Amino acid sequence: LIDVSLAGSQLLPASLDLTRFSFTGAVSYRVDLPFPGIMQCADGFVGINLMTDEHWRKFCAMVGQESLPQDPRFSTPGNRVQHAEELFEIFGPIVRARTKSEFFEEGNQKNQIPISPVSDPRDVMQSEHLNAREYFVDQELPGGGTAKMPSNYIRMSDTPFAPVSRPPEAGEHTFARSEEH
Repeated sequence: LIDVSLAGSQLLPASLDLTRFSFTGAVSYRVDLPFPGIMQCADGFVGINLMTDEHWRKFCAMVGQESLPQDPRFSTPGNRVQHAEELFEIFGPIVRARTKSEFFEEGNQKNQIPISPVSDPRDVMQSEHLNAREYFVDQELPGGGTAKMPSNYIRMSDTPFAPVSRPPEAGEHTFARSEEH
């Protein structure tokens, strides 16, 4: 049996951010991108994908902007890209007034609009799903202590995951190699 966590596999690109957060508590911050895309909301960021006209109309209705789909500046996906700055000005305050979970529940769950919360390392480390799967392990650190680190997202029944030994201290293995040569 091989059990692969989709959520865990999608975190692979974020390993650097998770490791930095684990060691230092530092969170990498995102910036707004042209609308639609990733936008700042009340408690972080949310990804909004309005690539179809149906999604566009549903989103406008969801946030009380029912007349925008009839506006010629925003009537086609190409026009919306061309006028992204104007859309950002219209939707920025609306999006910033709501939370990630409000957007996810109302947009994705109720209206079938592809909207998703954008997790930061703190969100990921607190994920009920990942913690239930024991995705994070305590990794021994050079000089003592431990830090929570991502583990292997693939679980195999006959060869269970075992954390690796602690990372070397700066120069620990370099020095030993230079003596051998």
